[in-house]
Amino acid sequence: MAGTTASIREWSVQNEASRAAVQLRDSVQWMRGDMAAVMRLFAEQHNASVHWADRHPEHPHADVLTMLTEWIQHYYGFVPKPPQRADTGLSSAPQLVQQIMHTRADSFAALPIHVLPPRVFETILMLAGTDTYRREPLPLSTAWEPTGLLVLPTAILRRNESRLDQMLAQVLGRSPEPDTLSAVSWLREPAREGGDQIRVGDWIVPEVGYQGSGIDDNVGQALAAFDNNSELPPWLWTNEQIHHVQSAAHPSNDARRRIHSAANDLKTGTVVPWTRGSVYDDAEGLLALRLTHVAWDAVQAGILCRVPLEGNEPAFLVQPS
Repeated sequence: MAGTTASIREWSVQNEASRAAVQLRDSVQWMRGDMAAVMRLFAEQHNASVHWADRHPEHPHADVLTMLTEWIQHYYGFVPKPPQRADTGLSSAPQLVQQIMHTRADSFAALPIHVLPPRVFETILMLAGTDTYRREPLPLSTAWEPTGLLVLPTAILRRNESRLDQMLAQVLGRSPEPDTLSAVSWLREPAREGGDQIRVGDWIVPEVGYQGSGIDDNVGQALAAFDNNSELPPWLWTNEQIHHVQSAAHPSNDARRRIHSAANDLKTGTVVPWTRGSVYDDAEGLLALRLTHVAWDAVQAGILCRVPLEGNEPAFLVQPS
């Protein structure tokens, strides 16, 4: 199945669930370390700078700690503690970013794991690329539970050039290489303006010489002070998007209608082109959201069901009903 990944292993639901639990545990543990904060720093500084310029056009520049503090409160929903002055360890800006990583690590530590068989996964992937699921807005009213992790049986080679990637591509004169989407997390929470929102997160497989984010040179310089034996985690949480939940009077009927419409899209060819061996063009950066939405709809519509896995709690197999 060399289309979604460079290679595929023999798939077993129990092995997959056990492996995913270990990978999640190790990845969350890594998020609590200094290296995670340093690797995340450049992207969060960029996000904070853009946010500050949008919110304060009359004063588009400020010191990095002021911008980061406002950005964290606005996007991540908590007020960070002031950084501590220290002669060793992390400097002030990485200390703020580390609070993001620790907050998310706490949220991810006990995520219910959902594993997808390969055939189910490929069907979901194709439906996610249809016009039906590429329309905005998506109601997201069929999420199974407040939190979860959808584990793909094989990573999707995905090209997703963010605004930061595009900017750096112009500066560096190169395009980011595809990353490997391996899992998708979601966290449902109350929205500041009322109602609920869902934070959908991308988890990729980090690789030596990784260029998917376009910031490998900056990260490489920042990591130079770390021990050469430091290891990257099995999965790397790289992106988080917030999507508001729109209420639905008849979520099951709506889910069946979307699934039926998406199936018709496949027949007419109104779908993101993708074949085994190719890179998925995630131009809008919404593939992770759409994968989870199709899976949620399919369960809500009764096409798929969640089966608890014994000895792997909390973990579920998502399979045909």
